[in-house]
Amino acid sequence: MNLQYYLSPSKANLRSYTPTYAYFAFSISQNLSPIIVFTYIWEVANTLIMRSSYIGFAFLLIFPYLVAAQNGGSEKGFYIDGAGNYYHRLNLPVYIRIASSPDDAGVLLSGKKNNENQVQTIPIQLDGHGTHYLRHLDATDPQNTFFYIIHADGKAPQNKSVYITPNRFFDGKTHFYGKDLIVELQSNDDMSGVEKVFLAQDGGQENVYTASVAINQEGERQISYYAIDRVGNRSAVTTEKFVVDVTPPQTRLQVTGISETKVVSVSTRFYFFMEDNIVGVAKTLYKIDNDAWEIYKPGQMLPIEKLSEGEHTITFYSVDKVNNQEEEQTFSFFMDRTAPIMSADILGDKFIVGNQVYFSGRTKLKLTALDNKAGVKNVFYSIDNGEQKKYEEPFYMPEKPGLHIVRYFAEDNIGNAGVYLTDSKTKAFDEVRQNISAVYVDLTGPVIRSRYVGKTFQRARQTFTGQQTSVEITAVDTESGLQRIAYRFEDQSEEQPYSGLIPLTERIGKQRLELIAYDNVNNRNAVFIEFWIDGTRPQIAHRFSVAPIAENTYPTYAKLFLSVQDEDTSPQNIFYSINGAPPVPYQSPISGFKKNTAYEIRVFVEDVVGNRTEEIIRFQTADF
Repeated sequence: MNLQYYLSPSKANLRSYTPTYAYFAFSISQNLSPIIVFTYIWEVANTLIMRSSYIGFAFLLIFPYLVAAQNGGSEKGFYIDGAGNYYHRLNLPVYIRIASSPDDAGVLLSGKKNNENQVQTIPIQLDGHGTHYLRHLDATDPQNTFFYIIHADGKAPQNKSVYITPNRFFDGKTHFYGKDLIVELQSNDDMSGVEKVFLAQDGGQENVYTASVAINQEGERQISYYAIDRVGNRSAVTTEKFVVDVTPPQTRLQVTGISETKVVSVSTRFYFFMEDNIVGVAKTLYKIDNDAWEIYKPGQMLPIEKLSEGEHTITFYSVDKVNNQEEEQTFSFFMDRTAPIMSADILGDKFIVGNQVYFSGRTKLKLTALDNKAGVKNVFYSIDNGEQKKYEEPFYMPEKPGLHIVRYFAEDNIGNAGVYLTDSKTKAFDEVRQNISAVYVDLTGPVIRSRYVGKTFQRARQTFTGQQTSVEITAVDTESGLQRIAYRFEDQSEEQPYSGLIPLTERIGKQRLELIAYDNVNNRNAVFIEFWIDGTRPQIAHRFSVAPIAENTYPTYAKLFLSVQDEDTSPQNIFYSINGAPPVPYQSPISGFKKNTAYEIRVFVEDVVGNRTEEIIRFQTADF
């Protein structure tokens, strides 16, 4: 912005009675393109005749009074830095005051707009962020030109937060932080500078931010912050949500086949369950006795089968994804390698995912006990903490879908049954070392859905497709999971494996399609869909409004009528092209033929399921 004011004319003119004016012009410069916004015209001199030999002229114009004797601030809308630079909030008006001395409060400068007579006080509205100039241009002495600088600040400060901690994790949606979290706010302003930064935590009261803050309280947290520059521009409030997790995970050692006195056999299964209340477990480490630390893979069984008979200790702990580490835990046990060894075999459909075993309703469980010395005497089992039964032959699970717990153990001929069982009739079942199997009985097949990929047409309750359309099958099984999908048309004797879309290019007419899905324990489900495949292309017919005057020759006033018929579905618009011209839709009889001209008209149409027909009509016009 350039504020220019000129003194004119010369001193010699002041001695005449002709009125003299000072022209006070205001213009805006931005990107080297000055745009004159308005012009103030101010009458500054009057000719006074005091005796015939003396003429007095009094005139004084000073720089507008913009600031009081202070530095300003955000509430006042301006700021003066230590070097005397003046910063002004862009959206505030600038008023010009005129005075005869720096100590005089002065009066508001008024004037008139171009081509108007009304005298009024109009503020200057700065027209853009950046540096603006008020320039005093002395017409008699250009060296006296002086610039008054206004830094118009129309931009709010820029803010960002910095989370200082090595303990962090991002799952794609949420940021998680662990212990010793420090949050630092950084703000900058490219003109007047940042005056204050405000911070509020967890929706509470906002306070002036003075230093980085430590956040160690666990749970969902929130910070909101913004900054104000020295002329009052305020940035938008930035709100950031994150989660603090300072609690280490918990690891539980699950042992299948152990006594109350912690005696195990080589058939005993050791595995871990890990859980973390917030961010999740990153890794679990364990070691047996004084061996090296190993990383535990979820679902794996610990390698205890080669341990010697005697006392052993497992040490373990977990670390979550923000480096919270659990205290080391230990579990000591006695390995007894002389007790009967139990195993369970699955006869029939089964599927194993991690630690979960799925059965179908056709599956049996077979128990086997081996003893390397005295031999096996009895095997006992129970289902879902029910009655203890003596094992005689493989047995089914209950005909009830869901998870079932099978407990079983064996005693040898000298009474060893994990823990030394002397009286199986009086000793509680759960006091004997037990093998435990968790079995999920899945009795239902997958849920099947299908959709047509491509063009279809619905006529009443009948669905029509084209040969370019395909059938897509999806299936979901929430229990043992989906194993495979197959299909079979009515004319096929064998099921076809489904590996993608089912093409219909080789079929036509009414179709009955069986959609089949198997879960991982071979439960089968099937549904049927019926539809019609329209493989017949639309039929195009044409006729002329008059008879030919010679072989395939018509007068120029003849009109060509087109029509189309489709057997099953519905044709869409007819298009035609005359002698290679771009095709246009057929809306009325074709006419306007030229004399003695050969015509080739290409006609094509497509029905609603994608069947397309094209026909070429050739004829000659006469000379009339």
